[in-house]
Amino acid sequence: MLNRIAQRFFLCALLAGSLALTAQNVNLPTIKVQGKEYYYYKVQGGDSPYGICKKFGWDEQTLRECNSNFATKVKKGQTIYYPASPDYTPSVPDKKVAVAFPEAVTHTVARGETVYSIASLYGVPVAVIYANNPDSRHSLKVGEKLVIVQQEYINGTTTEPFFYTVRKGDTLYGLAEKYNASVESLMSENPGISERNFKTGTTIRIVPNSRKTVIVSETKQANTVVGFSQYKVQKNDTWESIAQSAGVSRDDLVSANPSERLPKKGGWVVVPKMEMKDRETLVEIPAEAEATIDDRDSIYNDVHHIDAAENKVDVAVVLDDPASKSNIDFIRGFIMGVDDLKNSGCKINLNVIDAAKA
Repeated sequence: MLNRIAQRFFLCALLAGSLALTAQNVNLPTIKVQGKEYYYYKVQGGDSPYGICKKFGWDEQTLRECNSNFATKVKKGQTIYYPASPDYTPSVPDKKVAVAFPEAVTHTVARGETVYSIASLYGVPVAVIYANNPDSRHSLKVGEKLVIVQQEYINGTTTEPFFYTVRKGDTLYGLAEKYNASVESLMSENPGISERNFKTGTTIRIVPNSRKTVIVSETKQANTVVGFSQYKVQKNDTWESIAQSAGVSRDDLVSANPSERLPKKGGWVVVPKMEMKDRETLVEIPAEAEATIDDRDSIYNDVHHIDAAENKVDVAVVLDDPASKSNIDFIRGFIMGVDDLKNSGCKINLNVIDAAKA
């Protein structure tokens, strides 16, 4: 007798478990509010809180907490919500920026340059240079100024380099932020520039969207959905008026409802209940600290292989024509600068390279 009772109890338990397992696999529609996904279900005739939870394998306490005006009895047509997953999964924002090129930059012609080499340098057709500098069709002179008009817009995900003429108020760090580049890449692309010698009118090369980042988790106080209630639509109601009355944003209100169309008078609107709670957010930050002047000095030393601890600098000067007057004048001024550094206690390893023989 006892064996039969035990067998029946086991069969009932097995059947109940299989029903719960089947219920959890029921394909219900979902809706996303503030990045968290919820199942939603429209109450049918004969439904009860217990029956709904049994049907879908839900926890009744969680269901009641999620639906703040959930009563002992539910009404036919009422929409109820249940978390599709227990955890909030934050998303990482896309940091890539759409780059608008500056209208034009000025290029100073150097020895050996041609219209074709300059066009290749800036990535523009030769015809663009001719159109903005008509005399360049006939000849180029060393020291001549050419106006280079770059294309106006490029794809937001690009890492194609472009040239930029520094304007009043620009800073090295500010341009790195604007174009999602790193201070390190700006210094590498433009040897010698630093926060201290960044001058208006200087033309620099920028590689957009080249910033190296790491993803970190931050916890901040934010408005978070803690449940839902229902509101009966009145005459002259709008999404905006309901949201204002409920103290939620219009976007959060609309996203909590299956349709973006406001129900007619007498219909029901689901209102998310919000509370300030700690909320995890994933953010991208620069892989290398660069926000302070000391950070940028450290990056400058790394890029230019300066040993700050030993106060030692390795310098190489490449001269295209060492015997020319312009090169001689340059090297004289350069050596004066080197002497000043040596007199301040800095060790200099200087190499002069003849480009013609290199």
